[in-house]
Amino acid sequence: MEWFGQVNAAQVYEKYGAFINRYRGGMPAGFLAAIFAHESGGRENAVGDPRLGEYGLGQITASFPVTVGVDPEVRKTAEGNVFLAGLEYNITAAQLQKRYPTLIVPGTADQWMMARLVFGLGIGAVTKLVALVQPRSRGRMYAEIQNYMHDHPNTTVSGYPPGKVLVRVDSVTTLWNEGARIAPANVGVPEKVPAPAGLTYGLPRGIVLPGSSSLTGVFLVGAALLYFWR
Repeated sequence: MEWFGQVNAAQVYEKYGAFINRYRGGMPAGFLAAIFAHESGGRENAVGDPRLGEYGLGQITASFPVTVGVDPEVRKTAEGNVFLAGLEYNITAAQLQKRYPTLIVPGTADQWMMARLVFGLGIGAVTKLVALVQPRSRGRMYAEIQNYMHDHPNTTVSGYPPGKVLVRVDSVTTLWNEGARIAPANVGVPEKVPAPAGLTYGLPRGIVLPGSSSLTGVFLVGAALLYFWR
């Protein structure tokens, strides 16, 4: 994840708000706009880590579109990038709900902030962090992780250097607050976002979102293999 500097998230929302509101699913629109400002400086053609193929407003990797049966080139248009970002966050939020059913409350700030933390640290690091912190309060997983990190600021997981995990955790709060200033905190449950015109996609196996079928992920393993073998 490359750092592109501070940018006014309100300007990002003003320019891309139509796409953001169309593809945000249950994610607050302002939060998504603030993330775009942070990830790419609001630049449609921003290139991040070349090893991951990070590209565009949401720094979507080349691998994510394949997991939903979409050509990675889709991420290279503004609309396609916003669509994929919204879809990835909604899927991630649903995966967290499935992984931690007694801790994640659907349609809460906690769920979406945890989804952002997964994007910033990776699911492996977040899983290890949850195991280390052992959150106990339902609907407060992110808050308990943040409190723990402030008490143990040099805690590291998955090879992150001391202090880096705390920075990533605190950045989630910063982006959430920025998003709340520029758009209503329209928090919802994870949803199956609409696809751009002429595009279809599926969901990972075992993930069901409102408006979707549990069978939508069946073809995705084959699609991913075809992409990586070609």
